[in-house]
Amino acid sequence: LTEIRDISFKRAILHCDAELVESIRRTRPDINRDVRSAGIGVVVVTETADQEQAVSQIVKSAFMVTAGNPRQTRAVMHTGRSKEKKKFIKKLIDASSHLTAADIRNDLSVDPLSVHVPPLVGRPDEMQLRALTELAPGESWALVPRQLNDSGDLWSPGIRVGVKPDAWFWEASKGVPVIGVTGANTLSEAIKMQNTIGSGAVTTLQSTAESEIIHWLAESHAANLCVNKSPTAAKIGRMPTGVWNEQQALAQPLAGGPNRLTTLGTWRIREGSQSATLHLRGLDARVRSLIEVSQASLSYDSFDRVRRAALADALAWNTQFALAKDIVGLSTELNTLRYVPLAVHIRASEDAELESVVRVIAAAMLTRADFTFSTGRQMPPKIDFLLAQFGCRVLLESDETWVERAAQLGPSVSGNGESYVQRIRLIGGDAVRVSEWLSSHKDLSVWGGAVTIAGSVELFSFLREQAISVSVTRHGFAAPLPNVEAWLKEPPISLF
Repeated sequence: LTEIRDISFKRAILHCDAELVESIRRTRPDINRDVRSAGIGVVVVTETADQEQAVSQIVKSAFMVTAGNPRQTRAVMHTGRSKEKKKFIKKLIDASSHLTAADIRNDLSVDPLSVHVPPLVGRPDEMQLRALTELAPGESWALVPRQLNDSGDLWSPGIRVGVKPDAWFWEASKGVPVIGVTGANTLSEAIKMQNTIGSGAVTTLQSTAESEIIHWLAESHAANLCVNKSPTAAKIGRMPTGVWNEQQALAQPLAGGPNRLTTLGTWRIREGSQSATLHLRGLDARVRSLIEVSQASLSYDSFDRVRRAALADALAWNTQFALAKDIVGLSTELNTLRYVPLAVHIRASEDAELESVVRVIAAAMLTRADFTFSTGRQMPPKIDFLLAQFGCRVLLESDETWVERAAQLGPSVSGNGESYVQRIRLIGGDAVRVSEWLSSHKDLSVWGGAVTIAGSVELFSFLREQAISVSVTRHGFAAPLPNVEAWLKEPPISLF
C-alpha cells in the first residue's frame, strides 16, 4: 500500500480480496478501480429441475475449479417439499464424496486427469479454517471435509446444511471446497435469500418450468444469470463477466463484453459539424420537452450541441441499449446482453456549464434511470418547473455544502437517504476531491469524466450490463423455451 500511495497512476484493474480492495480504496480514492474478487456463487434448485443435471453442475462449479474462482458456487438453495430436499442432498453427497483430491505439484505419480479437486492457493487462513472445521448453531455436516496432507492446503469436499442467509460462513468460505445448503419454501423466498447472500457476480437457476425461469430472471440481482448450466463456463463474447456489488465500486462494463473498453479510456468532446436544421424529431417526449424549455437559456451553439447529443442518444438507445440482444446466436443456448438502469445522483458543480447539465439530464431521462439532482448554480425556472413535473426535486447548494452533506448522509437530494444511490455523475468540479470526501461510502462511485456528445458514452453513466445465459437443451436434445426467449427480447425495466 505504501508503494501504491507513491506511484502515479489513474486506473487499476484489481484481482484481490475485499479487504485489500477496501485498503486501496482508502489509500487511493482518486483512482478508477475495476475489481474482480472472489464472489459468492448461488444456485437455486426448484422441484421441476433435472436433479441429476443440477447435482452434476453444482459439483463441477463448487469443487472442480481453481481455488478462489470468482464464479465458484458456494451457496445452494432448494425450494419445495422437505422430502424432495432430502433426496437432492443425498444425491449431492454421493456425487461429491466420489471426487478425487490431490496435489499434482508435489505428487508426480498422480494422473492429472484423475484429479477433480485441486489444492488451495496456500494454507487456509483463520476464517477459511473455521469454514472447514466449525459449525454455527443450527448447522450440521452432510459431508465433512477432511485435511489430506500435512501442509494443510489439500481438503476433500464438504457440504453443510442449515446455513442461514446472514451466516458468517458465506464470507469465510471463499477459496475452500465447502458449500452451504439452505432451504426455501417458495421460489420468491429463495430469490430474496439469493440476493442477500450473493455478491452480485453470478447466480444460477436449475428449473425446467418457464414460469419459474421468467420469474427468477426478472427478480435476480446479479451481473450474470445462468439457467440450467454451469456458472463457471464464462467465455469472451458468449458470457462476459462482472459484478454488481460494492466491491466493484465503479460498476465497469462486463469483462469480455462489447463495451469493455468504453470506460477504460478518457473521453474528450469533439465538436463535430452543425446541421442545417434544428429539428427534434425522433426524440423521447421528456427529452424533447427539456430541450425546448432550455432553448431560451442556451446560446445557438450550445443548443445545437445539446440537440445533436440527444439525437445521438436516441440512436444509441434504439439500436443498442434498449434492445436485449442474443450476442452469439447458438442453437443450444440463449446468450443475452441487456442494460439495466440504476439509481444515479447528478451533481452540477458551481463551475458547470448549463449546456452540460441539460445534456446529462436528457441522457438520464431517456434511460428512465432513477436520478436525483443537486446543483451549485441557479437553474432557469422553466427547467426547475419541468423537473418538478417529472418528480425530480432540484436542490441548490454550494460545492462545500454538498460534499460535506454527501460525505455524512449520502448523496440523496433530501439528505435522509430515501433514495439508494449507487453512482454520482459529477459535472464540473474536482472529481478527485469528491472521491476523497466520499471514500467512506464503499458502494458509491464517482463518474467525473467530461460530458460528451457521444450517446454510447454518456448513456453508460446511467446503465449497467447484465449477461444472461440459458441452456435450451436437455439430455443432449433440443428443449426450446419459447416464452423465455420472447421475454428476453423485451426491453428491461429499472428493477433495482
